[in-house]
Amino acid sequence: MKINIKTKVFTIFLFIGVSFAFSTANSYIISTNPSNIEVISPTEIIAPKTSYFNLSEAPIFINGSDIRPDNKNWAWAITQEWCQLIDEIYVIENLTIDAQNKTSCIEIHNSNVKFRIKNCTLINANGTNGEAGIKLINVTNDFSSFLSQEEKVGIYGNNVSFNNIGISLQTNSTYNVFKNNNIMNNTEYGLIIYNITGTSSFNWVTENNFTGNGIHAFDNCSENIWGLKDEDSSLYVLGNSWSNYSQLFGVADANDDGIGDVPYPIPGEGGHFDAMPIYKDGYDGAPLIIDNSGSRTHVTWEWATTLAWCEGLGTLANPYLISDLIINGENSGNCIEIYSSDDVYFTIKNCTVLNSSLSSQKAGIRLESVNNGTLINNNCSYNNNIGMHLNHCENITIIGNVINNNFVNGLLIEFGNDIDILRNNISYNNEAGIITTQNNVLLVYNNNITNNKYGISLLNSEDCNITCNNLHKNDQTGIRLYYSNQTIISNNIANDCASYGLYITNGKDNYCKDNDLSSNGVSGVYISNGVNNNISNCDILNSGSHGIHFEDSNSSYIVNNTISYNLQDSGIYLRYSDFNVIWNNTVNNNTEYGIHLHYSDNNTIRGNIITGNIIHCIYQYYCNGNIFEYNGDCVPITVDPPPNGTPPQGRGPVIPGFDVFILIGTACLLSVLLLRKRRK
Repeated sequence: MKINIKTKVFTIFLFIGVSFAFSTANSYIISTNPSNIEVISPTEIIAPKTSYFNLSEAPIFINGSDIRPDNKNWAWAITQEWCQLIDEIYVIENLTIDAQNKTSCIEIHNSNVKFRIKNCTLINANGTNGEAGIKLINVTNDFSSFLSQEEKVGIYGNNVSFNNIGISLQTNSTYNVFKNNNIMNNTEYGLIIYNITGTSSFNWVTENNFTGNGIHAFDNCSENIWGLKDEDSSLYVLGNSWSNYSQLFGVADANDDGIGDVPYPIPGEGGHFDAMPIYKDGYDGAPLIIDNSGSRTHVTWEWATTLAWCEGLGTLANPYLISDLIINGENSGNCIEIYSSDDVYFTIKNCTVLNSSLSSQKAGIRLESVNNGTLINNNCSYNNNIGMHLNHCENITIIGNVINNNFVNGLLIEFGNDIDILRNNISYNNEAGIITTQNNVLLVYNNNITNNKYGISLLNSEDCNITCNNLHKNDQTGIRLYYSNQTIISNNIANDCASYGLYITNGKDNYCKDNDLSSNGVSGVYISNGVNNNISNCDILNSGSHGIHFEDSNSSYIVNNTISYNLQDSGIYLRYSDFNVIWNNTVNNNTEYGIHLHYSDNNTIRGNIITGNIIHCIYQYYCNGNIFEYNGDCVPITVDPPPNGTPPQGRGPVIPGFDVFILIGTACLLSVLLLRKRRK
């Protein structure tokens, strides 16, 4: 059969077009190992173990003046497992002693050395000779030089209950301190100070709980302190909690400061009063302000410790403590605010703060220019702006708090350093769960941060660690970094977010490892204008568009990830991104391409498993110098840029070579028309 010239010409041009459209680039070998980056795991703080001894069969008797060998003096005591000598202080701690109605639990005579009795349970000291849970005769335990080191010397935190007498001092017992003891259900007296000979003076009884005793307290001696309020010298010693205070005086705390307005009388010839009785009927007063700069009176930490809602010494061992408050800000300012506190330690614990002001930067708890704080187990929810706000703070720990349903942000940290955010529940805030700006050395560990607009948002921050958090179902993005560098992002779950699991723009040297970044609305990972970022060992499945999307991002690594079943375009999409390494990933079953390179040059794609992608395994459009090695049977589809001129902008065709077919088809049509004209 004779073929006419028109058919010949069309066939030749068609062959050229198909061959050109499906041509492939040469491949070269490069070996790159980006595994030199190490994840820093957060340090777990483990509380030291404490030993407890049950000495019910052997109550303690110590006679400090008995120097005979093998007798029960202090030298003998430190040979027993229940006593230690620490910093020249004899320490008796963590004992349970049941005197079995025979004798005292702990009895000390004729002693003038420094000692501490702490965290003991002392019960059933009954008899006919003045037995007591703790009985001191002619004992001086001079605590005065240790006032700045509370709980070094004295009797602290014991449970002294169900005895004839809880605590007894007699015969020249001086300079003893009794603090934070539960003195309950003792038959005759909770605590008694009296003399057979001499006088027992200069003892301090403060912040103890007296409940259910026959007579709570009795003092026959002079110059003991049961609670002191000296306005002239600004000397305050917090008093004690008395279970019969309301019965005697009714509701007597007009300013709701936790201190009874009427002094509590101490029976006995000493004529004492507890001038600052603790009266905790619940706190729902005005917002709390502490300004330790000294510019305002009656708002310093020293002043705060005179009130029932604050205690401690501001040391590392005994920080100031604000606890168990409920404060409704009534849409007026902050609920708790602390300023200019940089040289003391403090804790805010078990407080509920809500309804702070809608005004800018107001919060349930606000710290400004503050160091050395711990915020633990507070509820900072339903505030009209921010749950917690830290500004210019350092060495702050935020642990175990509930920060939910705030109108703007849950936790805002600005210009911070060395901040730890641990095991908090931060959810349902209208903007960010956690948002930081200009922060260094930030640890965000093991938090539940869900159903916010953004889970975690870092701006201009360095050396941060985001590890082991649940960032499920935030409205836009799980983790968002702007101009933030050297961030470790590991072992997080950031899925079911409306847009991105991880979004980084203008960041460098960030390391994302071992995260689940699946089922996000747009991409599991999006990085723009980034340099030397690393995405390793992550699961990135079922994204609405791309699994990983790089835009203008260079010299970065995508290594050992599983990137599959992404729904709209590609498992990995690089646009205007150069000198990246895509190595040893599994990129399967994505809706269009496994890997799509668009105007991206000098990238290395090596050792990947790329199968089951609907259109093709690798597609590169207008790229130069990309290297493909050991990617199974995958042969990239390549659309080369023209040899001269600037290539057109925009995404490449969905059908490879489609624009070339149009060009060749047009040429064929013109050729046929010219041949027909010549024949005529």
